Amino acid sequence: TTGTAGATGHVYVYASRHSKKARVLCVDDDDGKVLLETVLLPNQPYQKPSESFVQWKDDGGVHGLNFGAVSDCDGFNKVVTALVAALTGGTAFPDELFSERESKRDSINRRRSLNAAGGAAAVNAAAA
Repeated sequence: TTGTAGATGHVYVYASRHSKKARVLCVDDDDGKVLLETVLLPNQPYQKPSESFVQWKDDGGVHGLNFGAVSDCDGFNKVVTALVAALTGGTAFPDELFSERESKRDSINRRRSLNAAGGAAAVNAAAA
């Protein structure tokens, strides 16, 4: 995923207990195009180097999200860290990530607003 640096959008985290898969999807606010779509993997390098920025690496490259609100970044970080830990340990996805309604359909959809603050990029992507 390249060419998306500086774009702003909404980020979604999808996970399924049944298939034991999780992914991150970011959609552009202006035109609805997909800015970033990546699968979460076991042992995936993932870090939160600042209060509002997270980054991770997969076979497609290095990806980063800069959140306009620290609370949005913290929420995203909590969900992704828990999912990657469960994938790595071969354990079930944590129940607290799923609402009662989501538990009934066995999947989650977490939406976090991304607003570029001070001209900082909301989505950063680089090829491997």
